[in-house]
Amino acid sequence: MKERLYRSSQNKIIGGVCGGLAEYFQINPIFVRIFMILWVIVGEWGIFVYFLLWLIIPPQQYEGGGFQLNDLGARFRLVGDDLRDLFQNPSAQLLTYGGIALIGVGASTLAKALGWDWGNYWNSTLVWACLLIVGGIFVLVKTYTKKK
Repeated sequence: MKERLYRSSQNKIIGGVCGGLAEYFQINPIFVRIFMILWVIVGEWGIFVYFLLWLIIPPQQYEGGGFQLNDLGARFRLVGDDLRDLFQNPSAQLLTYGGIALIGVGASTLAKALGWDWGNYWNSTLVWACLLIVGGIFVLVKTYTKKK
């Protein structure tokens, strides 16, 4: 693991939170992104936690030390700068994921309009159980392969 947790400046799609977490834990960022997306879809606090992490975790080029409450205004300005850059120069990955999300929402809406209700088959407890099992297997495999 790295010594300090920073938001990634090279491996970022929205705010660099998932890329920074992946670099800190030395895993592929796609796993962190999938987890966060599923948490936003299934959980109630996913977007709030992501925004909170975006606010608390400093960017890589940040000169300050740890998080201080009186530093909150500067952190909000950094998030605002990130949002401005995001809307002015969206990354190709963000556009790709956004396109996939639009297709998914459109397909879901079309299926519901045609009489196939997804709600009858959705069980968030089952999804979380599967995510925990897959995450546990991933951690065990990652740990086992590092020892070799």
